Amino acid sequence: MTMIDTAVAPVAAPPRGRHRRRWIAVAVAAGLTVAAVSAWLVVGLTPHLVNGSVSAPDPEAVAEPPGFMFGPDEQVVTDPSDGSLDGEWSFRNTGSVTIVVSAADQDAGTATYDIHLRLVPPHGGSSIADADVVTVGPGEEFAVAYSWAPGCTRMSAGRSLGTDVVRLHVSALGLSRTVEVHTDQPLVYSTEIGHVPPTTCPS
Repeated sequence: MTMIDTAVAPVAAPPRGRHRRRWIAVAVAAGLTVAAVSAWLVVGLTPHLVNGSVSAPDPEAVAEPPGFMFGPDEQVVTDPSDGSLDGEWSFRNTGSVTIVVSAADQDAGTATYDIHLRLVPPHGGSSIADADVVTVGPGEEFAVAYSWAPGCTRMSAGRSLGTDVVRLHVSALGLSRTVEVHTDQPLVYSTEIGHVPPTTCPS
């Protein structure tokens, strides 16, 4: 009579080291992915803009007035002949990637704050042309032409209003945000005679 051994031989478990190596590889890959996404978000959402080398203040502006709102480098125009404080700044991209810049609403309340962008040659120099959108590589500059006036703001004699911020839409690496860039040449509109808003302003 033939005897049949029905006992099943135990299956050998895979070595624990193989599982450990697999989990380590997955963890490293996940960590690298998180780091890459974090770097993408930081670079894309944190543009680096500083004041550039080009400026063109209003011909009637007075630099370093005796009493100032923002600091000694502000531009002050008192009752300008054309009704507004006009000029141009430039800003340089000190980040590591190319950015695309357009103008944002300036949120100046009832004052009038208009800006438009201008191209600056890649190797520096005065601005050369108006542009709705500018593409700015690392180390390159663009210009912002501005016009600042009371608009519908009522001002009594001896009062002033000003700003040291320009708001811009900036895109980098497919991400966009609106940023407030501070200028080292703030604008101050001053009046010795007062300002009465035009009749076209809402009462």
